Amino acid sequence: MNKQFLRSFIFLVICFFIQTLSYATHIVGGEIVLERTGNGNRYRVILNKYINEISVRQHGISTSTVAYVDIYDKNTNILLTSPSMRLDLVTNDLLSNNGNYCSNLTIIETSKQVYMGEIDLGAAMFSPTGSYYITWSDCCRNQEIANLKAPKNENIALYTEFRGYAIQDDSPKFVPVGNDFFCRNNVNVFDLSAVDRDGDDLKYSLVAPRSSVNPSTDVVWDTTTNKNSGDNPIPGSMPFTIDPTTGIATFNPSANGVYVFGVKVEEFRNGQKIGEVRRDFQLNVQDCPVNNKPVIAFQNSGIKVRDTLSVKLKGGGCFPIYITDVDATHFISETIYINTRSNLPAGSTNTPYPTSGFTIPSQVPLTGFRDTTWFNACFDPCAGGLRLDETTYYPFKIVINDNRCPAKYDTLIFTIRIEVEKNTQPQIFIDPPGNPKTVKVDEQLKFNVYGTDADAGDLLSLKIANPQRGMSFMNVQDSSSTISSMFSWRPNCNDLHPGNYDVYFIIKDNSCTNNPRDTIHQRILVQQDDVSFDGMEVTNLITPNGDGMNDYYHIPGIPVGNCDKYFKGIEIYNRWGSRVFYSQDPGFKWYPNVSDGVYYFSIDLNYEVRKGWLQITQ
Repeated sequence: MNKQFLRSFIFLVICFFIQTLSYATHIVGGEIVLERTGNGNRYRVILNKYINEISVRQHGISTSTVAYVDIYDKNTNILLTSPSMRLDLVTNDLLSNNGNYCSNLTIIETSKQVYMGEIDLGAAMFSPTGSYYITWSDCCRNQEIANLKAPKNENIALYTEFRGYAIQDDSPKFVPVGNDFFCRNNVNVFDLSAVDRDGDDLKYSLVAPRSSVNPSTDVVWDTTTNKNSGDNPIPGSMPFTIDPTTGIATFNPSANGVYVFGVKVEEFRNGQKIGEVRRDFQLNVQDCPVNNKPVIAFQNSGIKVRDTLSVKLKGGGCFPIYITDVDATHFISETIYINTRSNLPAGSTNTPYPTSGFTIPSQVPLTGFRDTTWFNACFDPCAGGLRLDETTYYPFKIVINDNRCPAKYDTLIFTIRIEVEKNTQPQIFIDPPGNPKTVKVDEQLKFNVYGTDADAGDLLSLKIANPQRGMSFMNVQDSSSTISSMFSWRPNCNDLHPGNYDVYFIIKDNSCTNNPRDTIHQRILVQQDDVSFDGMEVTNLITPNGDGMNDYYHIPGIPVGNCDKYFKGIEIYNRWGSRVFYSQDPGFKWYPNVSDGVYYFSIDLNYEVRKGWLQITQ
């Protein structure tokens, strides 16, 4: 029996059993995304489930700590994961609905459950250039859904497409859900946009939600009273539509109720589709108080849409932005939420939509005494880590919404022109020149490292990239056309091995171009003096009779030595093997207080031991 058919059959049986217990499900919707781990071809598989906590409490449903997904070959629909891939619950948090005062928490209170696991796309089951899809399914949908023919008989199935590991890619991630409630006979706006870390082009469209892991099985719409479909799921005077470039949905529903819909975001790179993510979701329409739209604009209202503002790559600039909401005069307080959209590379901040060097508040308050406020939108691309070699244009959108029901939105669309001034690459030198440089053990090596920059006023920094074994160099920073610092090193015997040292010095300016630096390499060879003990005079006769001649034993002319060859010590033994003298001093003197006879010596020179005899005669 076909594995996929068997899986679907068992799933339907389970679904039927569950329906006999309850006609409502707690699942509001969800999506699946893939995210690079940074470790080779390993990816995180992330399942986001949106849950109605009211239903959870009413029916005593326990939160599952695991979820299972399946991966298929898109071209053949062959199941690749058997058994199913396990994902573990990592977070379970209530969603903020922006404090909409018309939200009825006795109907729906949404939480987001995140399940996660890892998979290696370099495994044998995957082709580097293949196409795949990943699914998750559960039973059953909310029986109160108004736009389905028999919602209690419908399953929920999530679907995401991805490519093989030859294309390194993160799935687009939908922005956080801000609201579940919308208003009848009002133009509502729902932000269904996504962000893509790779900067791929995104295209949005409405699709029918799925009821099976089979890619061709969609839900069955209720068309008896309304002409519902995947691309028009909610009845009203204005069709439910989504902007294909922004992901902003608009609709004017004519009837209260719970409505399910699907949205697809496809990502394109160099004109070729490389993946898609589908979100399955439901929203609640009800009668709401009147809410006016907030307005966002620059100080000059004539440059509200698609105007170009210029900033310098190094230095940036700020622009005053004004927000007005007339409702603020009717209520005690009003909060305006602010989000930014652009194709700038992501910055290092932990904000929902980070962009390099762009600073803007996430929200601003309005009060009954002030229905207009303003703030500075500041952009310092260099400080944000942006690197450019030529003047570049980046489109921006600032989207605001109030905290009422329905949430009303306004968008400020403009372009930032980042001006890149011509930059001369700094240069770095070593004085005196010469490569390699040779230094002997216990001697000091010194040389000056300096750099120049033809661009006046650039802030220069000079540093050693890989200091080793006690090397001395002060990293410096200065705003001038020249910069320097002294390198010094006195190696010891430990530095003879390996004896060859490659040191790198880097000069950098603050131009924020892609190559604002220069590097110089210096090789240092550590050597030691040659030494020979061949001329060492070893005598063999001692006459300790007090006549001033040969009264003591010593070895004149012992060399100072080096790291490998040096005097370590001398031992003298009698003929029975007992040691009668020992010294580590190369200038030793032994005044023997022993009987006459033959004695034996052993001289340790580290690299060799020399042995011999000596005669003591009174």
